[in-house]
Amino acid sequence: RYLSTLAVGSEVVVALKPSIMVLPESLEAPVVMAGLGTGMAPFRAFLEDRWADKEQNKPTGPMALYFGARTRAAEYLYGEELDAYN
Repeated sequence: RYLSTLAVGSEVVVALKPSIMVLPESLEAPVVMAGLGTGMAPFRAFLEDRWADKEQNKPTGPMALYFGARTRAAEYLYGEELDAYN
């Protein structure tokens, strides 16, 4: 909402920090992810990465993603995408 109040061309200050979240080196290692208010972006990237390996017939371990949403209809934004990984 803050950005929508700015005039076009306004300058903003941002800070980018490296992620501390990484997948295990072994593709076969199981991965458990818990989204406790952290956002879905890193977890979606991990799922996409592991799915790409699986599509190349590389042996991959299981992954589980746990996250909360008050209402499925309003907050399950990536539902179709996540369901497709099953």
